[in-house]
Amino acid sequence: MLNSCRYTRWERARTGGQTRFMLLWGVLGWGVTAAILMQVVLHVFSSERASLANVILPLTVFPIGGIFWGVGMWRVMERKYRGRLQESSSTCAVGHAKTGGRPGAS
Repeated sequence: MLNSCRYTRWERARTGGQTRFMLLWGVLGWGVTAAILMQVVLHVFSSERASLANVILPLTVFPIGGIFWGVGMWRVMERKYRGRLQESSSTCAVGHAKTGGRPGAS
């Protein structure tokens, strides 16, 4: 379930569309960040010198994975968002049914 803060943030994020979300949050936010973190960890814990292939491969593979992550997160968040919209509209419908369809009537 989306709390009100996440709900508001998601409404803002979804106005840019799925492609923008996937590129910003999937490719850049997840993919490039994961590739850089992997390079840092390998550099710290490995005695092997970094080669061009060791840098290019993660900077290619992780952003491609980020596309899938972005699409998956878009679908998950849209499902939660639509569920919340349906929940709030059904709550309003129940409230109107109790008052005979007249808002504010007791």
